Amino acid sequence: MDPAARPLFVTENGNDGLRERLFQYASSYTETFGGFWIDRVDGAFALAFTDDIDGHVERLGPLVEGEHRVTVIEAPVTEQELAERQSEVSSLLGPESAVYGLGARSTHGLVFVDLDVYDDETIASVVDAVGPDLICLDGPDPADVIPEGPQATSGDGWRLLVSAPRYGAPYRTGFADSRDELEQLWSRLDLPDEVPDVDFAEEAVVYFGPAVSSSCPDVRLDGVVFADDQVRPVIVLPGGARVCSSDANRHAFVIAVDRERLPDRPFTIDLFEDPCDIVPGACDEQRTLVDD
Repeated sequence: MDPAARPLFVTENGNDGLRERLFQYASSYTETFGGFWIDRVDGAFALAFTDDIDGHVERLGPLVEGEHRVTVIEAPVTEQELAERQSEVSSLLGPESAVYGLGARSTHGLVFVDLDVYDDETIASVVDAVGPDLICLDGPDPADVIPEGPQATSGDGWRLLVSAPRYGAPYRTGFADSRDELEQLWSRLDLPDEVPDVDFAEEAVVYFGPAVSSSCPDVRLDGVVFADDQVRPVIVLPGGARVCSSDANRHAFVIAVDRERLPDRPFTIDLFEDPCDIVPGACDEQRTLVDD
C-alpha cells in the first residue's frame, strides 16, 4: 500500500449515505482537496488531500458509520489546480491543435492530452505551447496511423464503379451477376449516377455498405480480400486518432471484380471477416450469399 494512504474501516455493507457525508466533508477543504473516487472492484471510497493526511483521518473517523472502507491519500495537486490547468491547456492549444481529447484525472494528478498521433513533432508542438507541468501526452504510434489520400479507382482484382456518401444502407452488402441484376441493385441503392458498363463475361459487381460515423465520414476503400469462401472489403478511416460518434450513416462502395478472383460458389460477401462478432443478431442481414 502507498505509505501516504491511511485506511480507516473495511466492510461489506452498503454506504448508507456515506458518499454524501464524505462529499460534504471534502467541500470544507477545497483548497487542499485532491479528488474523490470509488474502487470499482470492492466499492471502497478514497479521498485525496495535499496535506494534513493524519488530521483528515482523525476527523473522518466519526463520519464512517458501520465498517465501510475509506482511504485517505496524499495528492500531489488539488482538483481545483487540475481544473485550472485543464482550462489553461485548452485555451493555449486552440481549435487547430493536433489534439482530439483533453481531460483531468484526479486519480493521477494530471491533465491527459490525447494527440492525433504520438510523434516527436506533435509532442514538441504541444509541450512548446503549454509546457510540461501536470500533463500526460498519449496517442497512436505513427506506424499505426493510416495515411490520408484519395480514393483509389482500382486495385488487385477490382475496379471502383462508385463511391457515394449518403447512399445505400449501413451494414449491408450485395451482388450482381448480370446487367438486369445490376440495374436492380442500382435502383435499390438509389444511386445518382447512370448504371455503368460492365462486361459480365469477365466481371461481376459487388456492393459494400459500411456504417459510417457522421463525425468521421472520410472512409476509404483500400482493398478487397478474396478468401476461400468470402469476399470482404478493406475499409479504413485515414488520419490520426479521433473521437467519432456512434451513429450509423450510409456510404455505398460499388465495385466490379474479376470473375477469376471470386471463390468457388457458394461464397459470401461480408463487411467483416466474422460479421456475427461485429453485428450480433444481424449478421445474416449484412451477409450476401452467392450460390448457384
